[in-house]
Order: sequence, then C-alpha cells, then structure tokens
Amino acid sequence: MIGKLAVRFRMISEAELQQARLRQGEAMQPVAIGVVLLQMGLLNEWQLNFLLGAQQMKVLRGEDIEFGRVLVAEGFVSEQQVAAALQRQKDHYMKFRKVTRVWEILIASRLLSEEQRLCVESQMRRSNPRDRMEDE
Repeated sequence: MIGKLAVRFRMISEAELQQARLRQGEAMQPVAIGVVLLQMGLLNEWQLNFLLGAQQMKVLRGEDIEFGRVLVAEGFVSEQQVAAALQRQKDHYMKFRKVTRVWEILIASRLLSEEQRLCVESQMRRSNPRDRMEDE
C-alpha cells in the first residue's frame, strides 16, 4: 500500500515503483517496499513517515466507515451524522496528521454513548471471522 500511496501523492512514478518492487523481490530477506524506496533514494524519511501515517489513516478510515454503517443500521445515529463525523475526521487529520476515530467524534458531540460504541464494537467482532480466530 505504501508504494501505491507514494505514486498517488506523486512522490514517485509508477516506473520507479516497479523498479523498487523488482529490487524488493531480489532481496535475501523480506523487506518492506518503503524501506526499499528509502534505500534507493526515491523517498526521504519525512516522506516515508507521511506515507505510513496516510496508510494508517486509510485503514482506520475504512474501519470507521463500516462502524458508521452499523451505527446507522442500529439506529444510534443518522447517515448525515456519520458523514459529518467522517468529514471532521478527515479535516482533523489534514490539519494535525493525527487520526481521531469517528466514535470519538460522535461521543464528544454527544451523539453516541460509550455503551452504544461498545455494543457496536462487540457486534462487529462477532461478525468478523478473523477477529473470532484471534480471540480463541
């Protein structure tokens, strides 16, 4: 994902990413594509850290979108309230480079209770087979 994000943010070209992937495949030990890009001089440490943060945001945002869907399905909040919280999350990340979870925003706005958050988290864990295996 780091390589694709680097291309998306125009830090490297698609051709440079392919070169890095070739070098990554030639390595004796498994090495992250971000490290390869750094070693090749295609990224600096600041850029790599930026991309790692963007990767984290992308993963957590996907989880928060699903969390919002369940909140709406349970009738805890409206679609508009979730959309507004997602926008605030994005704005906060762009300004501070820190991820604030959607549920944190909704609780701070007094639109969601801690009990409702825990109820949805529990429901999502039960419906995710991967999480069930990790719990066992």
